[in-house]
Amino acid sequence: MAQRSGPQISPKISLCNELEKPSVKTLARLFFTNNGIDHHDTKNDGKSLTTRSKRRRIHQAASQSFLARNLPVEILMFIFTYCCCDPESNDTFGLEIFHDRYDATTLALSHTCALWRNIVKSMGSKLWSRLSLNLACVRNGWVELAMYYLRRADDHPLTLRVVAYNCDAPDVEHRYLSSEHDDQDNDPAESNPDAHYATRLSPDGWTMLGLLMTELNNWFEVHFDMEWDIFNDERFGDRDQVLSPWRLHFGNLRSLSLSWPDTSPFVPTHFFQLFEEIRTPKLQSLILKDTSIVEDLPLCKATEVIVPRFFSDDDALIVFNECLLAKQVSFIVAEDYSHSPWDEFKKIVTHERIEELTIEAPFGADAIGYIVSLVTLPALASLRLSATGIGQAQPRTWWQSLPEMLMRSRCTALRELDLSGDLFTSDGGLLEVLASTPCVTHFSLDARLRYYTYFTRRFLQALVLDDDNGKDETFKTLPSETKTRNLLPRLQVCRFVFKQGAMSRFVRLSLPDPELILRMLKSRRSISSPSPFSFPFSSSSDQDGRGNELEKFEMSARLCPGPDARRWAETFSVSSPSMNGSFLRALESDGLGLRMDIRFWDEIA
Repeated sequence: MAQRSGPQISPKISLCNELEKPSVKTLARLFFTNNGIDHHDTKNDGKSLTTRSKRRRIHQAASQSFLARNLPVEILMFIFTYCCCDPESNDTFGLEIFHDRYDATTLALSHTCALWRNIVKSMGSKLWSRLSLNLACVRNGWVELAMYYLRRADDHPLTLRVVAYNCDAPDVEHRYLSSEHDDQDNDPAESNPDAHYATRLSPDGWTMLGLLMTELNNWFEVHFDMEWDIFNDERFGDRDQVLSPWRLHFGNLRSLSLSWPDTSPFVPTHFFQLFEEIRTPKLQSLILKDTSIVEDLPLCKATEVIVPRFFSDDDALIVFNECLLAKQVSFIVAEDYSHSPWDEFKKIVTHERIEELTIEAPFGADAIGYIVSLVTLPALASLRLSATGIGQAQPRTWWQSLPEMLMRSRCTALRELDLSGDLFTSDGGLLEVLASTPCVTHFSLDARLRYYTYFTRRFLQALVLDDDNGKDETFKTLPSETKTRNLLPRLQVCRFVFKQGAMSRFVRLSLPDPELILRMLKSRRSISSPSPFSFPFSSSSDQDGRGNELEKFEMSARLCPGPDARRWAETFSVSSPSMNGSFLRALESDGLGLRMDIRFWDEIA
């Protein structure tokens, strides 16, 4: 009988061949031992944790993007305006070109998504109209970027901040890009002897300047801070073509600021020649670094003039004679200021429009007297004076000229008086000035108390209304035309600031009399009967009553530590259980705004 064979297994379903056996053994050993399984689980757990973390971040980003993209269109428009063209900020620009980078905020917003692109498009040209450009550090592609912004801005008024200086001086870059109101004491040329301002524009920088010049008619607010010697660079033969006079029509220019580094020996004469024959019908604000070159500028159009480096009386005469529409004038006296000899018969200029006058004299108060002696200001409404150091002795001190100017001007509109620094050598000059300003409603006195104090008993006694005790002695030294028993009868806001220096050992006993200060506050919060005294240049309606009640009183003091000073400070503590504290709380409940900021130097970090 033939032997029967078993079932045949197809090769297709063979379990493994000889070559696969080692792999099967390895897998079996890996998965069927405890160590292999633990390692596999740990590895999988790590991958799962990483995956979950990535999903969480994606979800958070999607949630934030969802919230931002689903904000109301009105809120998005407000945010875009705040980031690109906030009119209340001097540091908000749609495009900023620095020495090593650029920030194209508007362009980034328009490329975020379709919704934001449509919002930017619907807001028109204003988001593209504010540019801050560093001409000395222009790189490849930046000119095209600025050109794109100007093209998108179309005919919208442009706000420009144009800078140019040597990019190899990083300290200078930081100083330049800082706000114009920052401290200017740190001169980079002194801290870094290798820093220099000499600048030559690259071809791309000159191209960008020419690009801006083609948009002169759209200039609205322009600030130049440059090394002006670039206009003397003969390597660029197309300068005259770029600055062609036939293009110079500033139809929308409102504000123009021109400045240059203090260490620069060059004055922007070439650039100022652009303004000799231009038309600026709407110019309102003109800010100058120096008045020695103003003859080429349209001063007659300016309503605001700031002279940061005031050198001589001639500069003041130029401003008073030429800036006939100016309403705000500010002088910052330079260290090398020179004045003319006193002339009793000099011609005095009358300016009918100046409403705000600010004079800062960091090198002596005498310069203030020379400035105010040149002018009569009948429309003056705000006067701010600041000085450091008394200066040299002169035949006539500055505070004698100030009352004369106030009397000449008959300042019935003067409402704000701010005095700070070393303005007076005694309280007599201060009393004479205050007696000439009966219409003032806001008064601020900032005294440093380094050499003397203004807050004498005589001064505080004069501020107490209808207190005849000692008034005859107080006012007998004043001129007859300014004699009055009540100083500042219409006062509404009063602010006192005084500081004791570390070496003020002779002044520590001269702290203001707290009793007189409290009496002054009480007298100005209990106005009930008409005043029997009249004031010079006041109308009949002013004499019907004693004026307005005091609405706000601020006192800030920095004192040397000591038992007397601490007892004095406790007198003005509103939370004190003493009688004075109760009185101050009663004044607050009656509507008087009180702010007492009294600190000791050892408590200030």
